[in-house]
Amino acid sequence: MERVFVVGVGMTKFEKPGRREGWDYPDMARESGTNALTDAGVD
Repeated sequence: MERVFVVGVGMTKFEKPGRREGWDYPDMARESGTNALTDAGVD
């Protein structure tokens, strides 16, 4: 088993799908993932 390291974190405000027009679970995952990559310094 390989060692892994967490180098960035990201969050998004959780909202039920449909509460924001055109906003759903994949959008929340994309936003938090992008925030984590930015936090880690990955361009």
